[in-house]
Amino acid sequence: MPRTGPAGQPLRGKGVRFAPPPSADHERPPHPPFARSSSRRLSYSQNRSSRIAQTVGSLVLKNGGVVRGLANWGVFSLPKPVSVHQMKHTHGHYFVMRYDASTKVHHDLRNTLRLEPRMIRSAHVKLGDGKLETLSRFGAPRWRTQGSEA
Repeated sequence: MPRTGPAGQPLRGKGVRFAPPPSADHERPPHPPFARSSSRRLSYSQNRSSRIAQTVGSLVLKNGGVVRGLANWGVFSLPKPVSVHQMKHTHGHYFVMRYDASTKVHHDLRNTLRLEPRMIRSAHVKLGDGKLETLSRFGAPRWRTQGSEA
């Protein structure tokens, strides 16, 4: 005789069962339309980017890393329209975070940002040559701003 759960559905595996269907008085509300969701994202872009930066910084700090700097670049047009998470974006809020962390933390950070619905795109660059003397230096990064220096 097969074992059943409290709602009468059969148990599968070792005690794993499906959740009972929702009752009529506890139905989920319908999903908001995509247009409303995308306009909300663009109107609160600075607030959302600060929450993303806070999430990334706390992930680095909780796992023993160090945040070296955070720069808010503001809202810019994207080089071309980008479709991410079933939404099309033409503008984005840019920020740069410098941090030191282990490779495992960096891998977790990349996975978190990839799955984050508020994030359009992220890029990760390794700074320095990996030697302790180079990595222990503090200060602002030197940005190449003219084409002749590149």
